[in-house]
Amino acid sequence: MPRPCGHDVPTVHVAAGYSKRRRNDVLPLRADTAEELAKYLSTKLPAAKAFNLPKSDKTARMFRGDLADARKGWIKEAEEAPLRAEREQTDFLAYKSHAGLVADFHL
Repeated sequence: MPRPCGHDVPTVHVAAGYSKRRRNDVLPLRADTAEELAKYLSTKLPAAKAFNLPKSDKTARMFRGDLADARKGWIKEAEEAPLRAEREQTDFLAYKSHAGLVADFHL
């Protein structure tokens, strides 16, 4: 992947048509994310879409469902009842926090 300004930072290029700001963007990636992404993309043809996402009107519903499933799994993996109860009281992986903030996802 090209490195911005000669720095050793992995990046992803987003075409203007897919950018929230409607301009070409170069976004930095964490090294571990870049490594996993490179492995995943190594099996795809160069012109193939990186991800097959549902139509945008279904993405929010999918995201909320995935978040709920992840939260249930995180709570369930706590083997002791007190830890499970503690996790249930937190906002971690919750779509909506106790303060009314929501997890948001943009395409």
